[in-house]
Formats: sequence, structure tokens, C-alpha cells
Amino acid sequence: MIIRATFALFLCLFVSIITTPTPYAATINRLVIFGDSLSDQGRLYEFFHDKVPVSPPYWYGRFSNGPVWTDIISERYPIKNLSEGGATLVNYATYSLAIKYLYITYLGEEITHFLKQDAFRPSDLVIIWMGGNDYIAYDWLSQNDMERAVRELYLQVLRLRLKGAQQVLVINLPDMSQTPLAKQEKDAGRLHLLTISHNQLLEETLLSILPSDFIQIYDAYSVFEDILTFPDEYGLHDATTPCYTGRMWRNRTIPSEATAPVRESILSANRKVSNVAAPIHHPRNSPQCEGLLFFDNLHPTTFAHGIIADKLDQFIQENY
Repeated sequence: MIIRATFALFLCLFVSIITTPTPYAATINRLVIFGDSLSDQGRLYEFFHDKVPVSPPYWYGRFSNGPVWTDIISERYPIKNLSEGGATLVNYATYSLAIKYLYITYLGEEITHFLKQDAFRPSDLVIIWMGGNDYIAYDWLSQNDMERAVRELYLQVLRLRLKGAQQVLVINLPDMSQTPLAKQEKDAGRLHLLTISHNQLLEETLLSILPSDFIQIYDAYSVFEDILTFPDEYGLHDATTPCYTGRMWRNRTIPSEATAPVRESILSANRKVSNVAAPIHHPRNSPQCEGLLFFDNLHPTTFAHGIIADKLDQFIQENY
């Protein structure tokens, strides 16, 4: 009842914002991205002074064996990427005294960092892909936890609208139960139901309240479900086994090709991969982790990131 009352209150407070039409940006000239390790281009690596994730085997501070989808799509669009590994939807430092929450960022903080140095343009497409860490990494798994996470995402989307964003694309969660981490160490059944509940509430909250010319949801759940069901059609032969089984913060069991020394310092957040003299092959042809969906027990290989980038680019081209 408290959650419903809170939502009703915000509906009253923001009704004028929600219902006021905004100009349609016919051309997307920049992607502004808020996210976690799936989208991070090295921000956490820099924060921890090149220690996390250990690189190699992780590629230039990415949570993969090569460029991630934000690197790949930056070859097609200018991007501003505030994504950082470990990021959550909720600021859990306000709910827990655990020291780990002092070292991770959250969606609201990423938006604040952006607004301190930049402003939204009419031709921006704001992309938010976040939420998995709230559940699978930090174990906030109750119904109340899920509703709080979705509520925080909704409030931050309203904040984006207040600050001038005109096009927002929210990416929902892939099935967390299908990750090697969930199958090995977590309650996979519970994570499956939580993923479905999160995505349903996300759709009900955003699409039923906000105008369609402002907000859309990209269905990553269905995309990954198709990849998991028909991996061969995507050039994959194994959608369950991780390529790398070592730790993110200690150099163990390094794939042989990743042992070449890293010859450059960390990339800036928006530097294009095409300009990098990388110590490994191009992601589409790399024999390292060839045919595998997962690089480690949670994150996709760079080949899989290429699939994500292609599909998301197609969605953008068809809908904006």
C-alpha cells in the first residue's frame, strides 16, 4: 500500500511533466549511456587504479575478453558513457552499513556526474541498462527490493525528463538465472522469477505512465532467450560454459592469448576501439573464447557483445 501511495503521489507531482508533449528528435546524433559492467568502458578499472578487473585477461578494463557493446556501437554513433562496473539502480548505502556500498555507484549518481559536465541535447538518445547487480551481485531479492529498484529507475527517468532528455530507451534484464554464476552459486529458480517480475513491473510502470514518444523498452530478455535457445544460429556452440574461471581481481588461469603485455594505459571512456593497438585479435575473429557466450561466470564474450550491438543498432535505426 505504501508503494502504491508513493506512486500515486509522484503521479500527481509530475503529471504536467509527463503529459506535456516534447519535440521528436528525428535524428539521433549521440547516445548517452548509464549502466553497469555490461556497458563499462573502463571507469571502474580507472577508479581502482587498474586493479579491477585484472587486465589481462579482461581487456583494457572491460568485463569481457575484448570490446563490449558500447565500444562497438561507438563506431557507429558518438557516445557519452557513464556506465561503471558494480553500479546499481538503488543507492544501498542508505539502507546498509556494508562498506562495499561506499565504493559502488548507482544510477542517480551516474546521472549527477553527467549533469555536472554536460547537458542533454534534443538529438540525444539516453540508454539505461542496469539492475542485475541489485539482485545477482548484492542479493536484494525480496518483492519489496524489486519494487524499490523499479521505483528508483522510474524516478530517475522522470529526472531525466526534467533535465531535458527527450528520448529514453530502457533495456530490460536478461534472464539472470541463465548465467553460470546463478547456476553454480545462486538460487536460479528465484532469480528467474525475479527477472520476469522486474521486467513486467518495469513495463507496467514506464509504458503505462510515460508517453511513447519519450520512453521505449528494449527487450534484451527475449534477445538472450533466443541466443540461449538457438546458439548455432548466432555462431555460438556453447551458451553455458564460461571461458575464464579465474577471479576479477587476481591474475589466475589466464587464457594464453591474453598474456601479451598491455602496452597502453587505460582508454578514456569514449575512445573508439578502432584507434587502439590491441594485444588481442579483433573481437569478431578472436580465437580466444571462440564460440562461447560467456567470458566469465556473469559477463558475455566480446563476440556476444557484437551480437548485442548489432541488434540494438537495428532497433535504434527502426524506431528513431
